[in-house]
Amino acid sequence: MRKLSPASILIPLGALFCLTPYASSALALILGIGLAVAFGNPYLARTKKITPKLLSWSVIGLGAGMNLGVVATVGLRGVGYTVVGIAAAFLVGT
Repeated sequence: MRKLSPASILIPLGALFCLTPYASSALALILGIGLAVAFGNPYLARTKKITPKLLSWSVIGLGAGMNLGVVATVGLRGVGYTVVGIAAAFLVGT
């Protein structure tokens, strides 16, 4: 029988708590960092496999919640800053 470590119990409990309405995103982030620093990762082999997929899904989820009109407006405003930054880099670099 496999011996359970405190981390193998607390990390799933923390994850379940983060799925409740009582945990804000900031609290979930702080709780995850705190548990990882204090106890380490008992699921390292599984975590390495699923991390790239979770990161991809989170980026897709962030993009799905954005208004394309707002994204276009903000992007067009940033073009001027980009041009000025590139020009300044060329001037300083010569």
